[in-house]
Amino acid sequence: METELYKIRSLAKCTKAAYNLFNTNLKTILRHTWLPALVLAIITAAGQLLYINQPTAPISTAWTATGHWQWVLACVFIGLLTFVSGAWAYAAVVSLFNGLSVKRNIQRVFRLFLLFAAFIFVFGAIIAAITTLPMIMGNSDPAANTTMLYSGISTLLLVLLLIAAIPAYYSSLKYLIEPEQKIGCVLGKPYRKGWQHWGFLFITILLTGIIVAVLCLIVMAPNYLILLAHYANLQGISMGDASGLPSYFEILAFFASLISTFIYVYLSIWAFTVYYYVYGSIEAKLRAKTENTTILFGQSQEDTVALPEEVELK
Repeated sequence: METELYKIRSLAKCTKAAYNLFNTNLKTILRHTWLPALVLAIITAAGQLLYINQPTAPISTAWTATGHWQWVLACVFIGLLTFVSGAWAYAAVVSLFNGLSVKRNIQRVFRLFLLFAAFIFVFGAIIAAITTLPMIMGNSDPAANTTMLYSGISTLLLVLLLIAAIPAYYSSLKYLIEPEQKIGCVLGKPYRKGWQHWGFLFITILLTGIIVAVLCLIVMAPNYLILLAHYANLQGISMGDASGLPSYFEILAFFASLISTFIYVYLSIWAFTVYYYVYGSIEAKLRAKTENTTILFGQSQEDTVALPEEVELK
């Protein structure tokens, strides 16, 4: 574990420490994560090709067309591969911080992903049920006020869910960084402690998200242009024009998605390091509060930091 992790820092200090950690250990990070990042990028690029080549049969016949069902099954298969490769890539990153092997971390990451997927599914079903409640009750043409009321309730529940999810950033990091923690801690005592630092976590998520989003607009620009060209071509075809896309369009789309996704993985790793130091800062504050001690900011300590001992990808 990095010795200066548990130190009270402001968001600016956390961001600076994350940059130093990422910059000074870039070769180590690349060596341990390039393979899962590349696999994830390839699968994502294959998914984009699948999306571009989706069936264009009319709605009335699409669900009975053999090609459509094959396309749906292919989408499910790509989705599962994306989930598995994403967990592998995430486990490879976590291994750099907690010192465990990728094999052990991938089990922990799978549990975390499945927990979040279950909550998203349950709350998504609840929100969908509330939105469609007027039609379920037999009112096929509900009044505008009724529709707005149920939509407003669904939106409020979604906002409350997002607010409640913010402390989970801290408890999830605690589960991943501390090997002795069980999956129950994500919604247990650490989650409740995360509420005490809700504002700090919210500002971190907001600012980090803005930075990553701006960088993604640049990184993903070639991919967005490819998709815009695809949509414009489909619109032209629907008006009776011939396809104007070159024969190498799919190859171009594949590599644009592959390169963009590969770079995005490393933007995500930088964001993870910011949360890593935010977690350490919160831990330091909690320990200081528990022990009734004063932790002073170091004025002359080195900002250069090191990762734990390297582990071999398995």
